Amino acid sequence: MIISSFRLVRNTFYERLDMDKFKKNNAKNKKLIYITLSVIVVFFASIIAFKIYNSQPKHVEDESFVQKDSNINKNNEVSVKSLLKKYPVEVKGYNGYGVLSFYKSIDTSRKEDMQVFNVDGDFSPLKNGDKVTLRVSESYVDELKSDGLKLDKEKIEIKVSGLKDISEIKNLNVLVEENDNVAEYNNESNSYKKYKIERQSDFIKYITDPDSSSRGQISLVSVYKVTEVSSGETKTEYYYYGNIADIKKNGNLDLETVDAVVSLGRKDLETILADLEESDYKEIKLKK
Repeated sequence: MIISSFRLVRNTFYERLDMDKFKKNNAKNKKLIYITLSVIVVFFASIIAFKIYNSQPKHVEDESFVQKDSNINKNNEVSVKSLLKKYPVEVKGYNGYGVLSFYKSIDTSRKEDMQVFNVDGDFSPLKNGDKVTLRVSESYVDELKSDGLKLDKEKIEIKVSGLKDISEIKNLNVLVEENDNVAEYNNESNSYKKYKIERQSDFIKYITDPDSSSRGQISLVSVYKVTEVSSGETKTEYYYYGNIADIKKNGNLDLETVDAVVSLGRKDLETILADLEESDYKEIKLKK
């Protein structure tokens, strides 16, 4: 009886000992599993983060220009041609109505955008075949000097090509008719004043958008001779009225979201035409 009781106690003791050992091993195994899973998660997260970072466009200024650019000769001269590849200057718009679009760099000292190239001299709305001279901006030259570098030359010439004809926009005539509505709205006759509105000519310009994915906008305005008769007196002034419309993916204008354009009155036609030229508008002959 005593022996049996002893065996029972002994077996119970060993069973508890085995259970405690199992629990300790189980806890240890769980901890090991958690650690392993954590390492795996961190590993794959690091791979994903690296791929995302690598897919982003990099600026030369993210690291030293000296380390990044392979077009630096032994005299520490940077090729202007290589700069143009890194920071391309595009011609956007339409043949005869093209504008320059500049890619900007990041100024590491001031943490802000900095234009790498400027136009050397004045230029009008561009057409295919035009040549434009670009000069590296002084601010970017200073940035190079701070890295102990200099340019192989200050200027580079590009040739305009590939601009489509403005006639590919199929609904320009619809937009110019909207110009008449803007003119009439701003010169509405009443019991005190009578207005006579006569459209003289039409002008257009392409507006580039900072967002490189955008197709830009078209500003189409018309010059009007506005004659006002009030209290027996007649006054004539010239205005331009028009609309700005986004260019859709199909190349036509989005006429649902136009913005009106209204000028100040001018006493003579020559002055209003000079205003338009200064604002980079160019006359267009629309087919009716």
